Amino acid sequence: MIDLTQHAKYLIDPVARHALTIGATSEDENLENRLKPGPWSLKGDFEILDSYEGVEIISSTEISRPVYNVILPGLDSRDWEVIRTVKEKLVKNPDFDFFHVNMLDLDKEDFSREIRQLVAESWSDVSEDKIRLYEDALKKSVFGYGILEYLLRDDLLEEIMVLGGKRCVYVFHRKHGMCSTNISFDNDSEVVDIITKMASEVGRKIDFLNPLLDARLKDGSRVNATIQPVTPRGATLTIRKFSADPLTIVDLIKTGTMPVDFAAKLWIAVDGFGVKPANIIVSGGTSSGKTTTLNAIATFIPEGDRVISIEDTLELQLDHHDHHIQMETRPQMADSLGKVDMNDCLINTLRMRPDRILVGEVRGHEAETLFTAMNTGHDGCMGTLHANDSKETITRLTNAPMSVPMIMLPALDLIIIQSRFKHPKKGYIRRIVEVSEVAGMEVGKVLLNKTYSYNVISDRLIDTGTPSRLSQVISKKTGFTGQQIQREIEKRAHVLEWLARSDRRSMSDVNAAIVQYNRDSEGFMEKVYTSEDLT
Repeated sequence: MIDLTQHAKYLIDPVARHALTIGATSEDENLENRLKPGPWSLKGDFEILDSYEGVEIISSTEISRPVYNVILPGLDSRDWEVIRTVKEKLVKNPDFDFFHVNMLDLDKEDFSREIRQLVAESWSDVSEDKIRLYEDALKKSVFGYGILEYLLRDDLLEEIMVLGGKRCVYVFHRKHGMCSTNISFDNDSEVVDIITKMASEVGRKIDFLNPLLDARLKDGSRVNATIQPVTPRGATLTIRKFSADPLTIVDLIKTGTMPVDFAAKLWIAVDGFGVKPANIIVSGGTSSGKTTTLNAIATFIPEGDRVISIEDTLELQLDHHDHHIQMETRPQMADSLGKVDMNDCLINTLRMRPDRILVGEVRGHEAETLFTAMNTGHDGCMGTLHANDSKETITRLTNAPMSVPMIMLPALDLIIIQSRFKHPKKGYIRRIVEVSEVAGMEVGKVLLNKTYSYNVISDRLIDTGTPSRLSQVISKKTGFTGQQIQREIEKRAHVLEWLARSDRRSMSDVNAAIVQYNRDSEGFMEKVYTSEDLT
């Protein structure tokens, strides 16, 4: 066991110190007082945009972005002195391995019993409510990531961004976008300590010789960290939070990311009536929602298919598929051995008899392996790629480092372009802005048919009327006429509309509807038409 007495400052100071910098809880104080003293000085007119569970989202005429104001539970200076003393005793207790136990592994009953005993040894007049507050503060600081735990608990946050030093922490909120917070660190060493703790928990190392960290925490969140000398101004930390309740195809319809008619066509493209599932690439810029869309449309994969997903950091959530295997790459270890890259995983996947191959992000020489699979009968491959439009997607695929031979590209059926941008009336939104089908080759060039295009004025994804090559292929393989395929699209759109209207938006709800529809479409449509509940 590692003696952490030397780390007492890290284990003791952060939460107690931030009790002074985070807004107080008194309802009698005005808004300006609740925000002081913090890492800034607020002036101008204030407005509370949102308020929930110890958080206020505040706007000011003097600030360009909202402020995410964390409100700590009511603890006075004497309470923090008790917490500090108890923590010092905990650090010296050999029964608690602080360095290797995090909040997910913590035995809460043992921890609670130990806290109560230590408090009772020196203070007999502490109320039960106060003891519970002590336990919460101690758990966050000792076993968790200190003050960042107050951000990690909020499921409405997508990302947490620490800039290092004394600069304020930023967050990206699902509803309010980028927000500054009333949280900061006193010095860079505190940030480095948290990064080091994260690295240790996942069996990684970050130091002067290895100043970069890209890893997955035990709760599934993705963490990227840098320290000096790579970032000379100080350590940085970006946490992309794992959502236990991922966005589904119904959420994407309700938020306007895609229209219901296109979602229904995607349903058919993904399952392919069991004879020709489409090979699909979802392209877009950083934080455009590519992985979210890939995860949502993967729900359309039939329940019996064997699905293998490959990612650098696990983000795809396909727990509803019983036959799903997750593979995760591994970076090179300190001994220069042990590296397992995306291409290694993909080559191995081809030996595992997959029905579906999902690649979290295509960006290197694994692209050629993926297209080789598409060209040798592995239909239904899907992945994401960084590109801003369909033509750029083709350009990136055919040039280094991907270097996919042009002759292989017609195996790709569908390119979906997703973007995050500032709408003139709606603020920052995520939208599918372009859909193209690969229509073949002509004079050494890939032919693209743009089937959908986004109109910013109407905020709609509009069908261009271009004949669908994919529909023609499906028609040829199934014997269905164009009218029959269109009727099937309308039925599935009706199902998705019904799910949205009745707020059946969870992954389990959506999956149950798709499974039941695939098993007995006519019987399920009767339930939809009569608005009966799913069984």
